[in-house]
Amino acid sequence: MIASGTGLAPLRAQIMEMAMRGTNPRTHLFYGGNYPCDLYDLETLWHIAMTNPWLTITPVTEELENPYWHPVPVRDTPPGLPEPIQGKLGKVVASFGSWSDHQIQISGSPSMIRTTLYALSAGGTPRQNISFDPL
Repeated sequence: MIASGTGLAPLRAQIMEMAMRGTNPRTHLFYGGNYPCDLYDLETLWHIAMTNPWLTITPVTEELENPYWHPVPVRDTPPGLPEPIQGKLGKVVASFGSWSDHQIQISGSPSMIRTTLYALSAGGTPRQNISFDPL
């Protein structure tokens, strides 16, 4: 799963539904934004991941610090969970491998979807493995 902005809502809904079941496939959510403050429900996702070993949440931001005008400090990552990664969301996801043996869902802005599709395709991910909203 790959989400940014309001694209998180449908993927978060799926994760919350999965959390109510007993058995789930390994699920990895890459959640991206420009700044840490853009990751609006990260704490909830972290809490779900801490109690569901099948779920991995990886925050991805283009900047590791919030802008000067945002008063909230950057959140500390709970122990045992992946630290935030700095970079463009699509490039970060593609750097983890081809994902050729995974189903992928992308949800976010049209430009994020396009750039992520390009990065995944360039990395060897088959297009038929990727689902996204029509652009």
